[in-house]
Amino acid sequence: EDLNPIFGRVLARPSALMAESVPFILHAYGLADDELRVVVSDFRSNTFQGIMSRNQLENLRDDIGISGSWSDFVDYITTSLRSDVELVIEGVTYGRVIAQKAKGLPKVCLHLNRLVGADGSEANANVAMKLYEEFNKL
Repeated sequence: EDLNPIFGRVLARPSALMAESVPFILHAYGLADDELRVVVSDFRSNTFQGIMSRNQLENLRDDIGISGSWSDFVDYITTSLRSDVELVIEGVTYGRVIAQKAKGLPKVCLHLNRLVGADGSEANANVAMKLYEEFNKL
């Protein structure tokens, strides 16, 4: 079963690399049973991507303590990524997306790698095209 694409606006937490908060767009997608892909970009020079396998997602599920069925966990991740989401840039090559379904509930932390050159351009083009496709469905 495919995970419905998720789009959202994310603010990067100010850091040594970014003196002020900058808006990013988040695109999460993938196969709900196999993997989750998350791309976060400001469409300038900062594009990050994280790919989590089913095994990594199961470890995340254990880490944050979400019980119930696999579909309950996927719903929790989906709702979290549509709620309060923040990007933390850690050095030149890494970042983290921190999402929380609601205040007081466990936070979801997804690790990202910076994409550069053609990889970053391709990821940005993919986000733009998928956003356009979703817009046309309205």
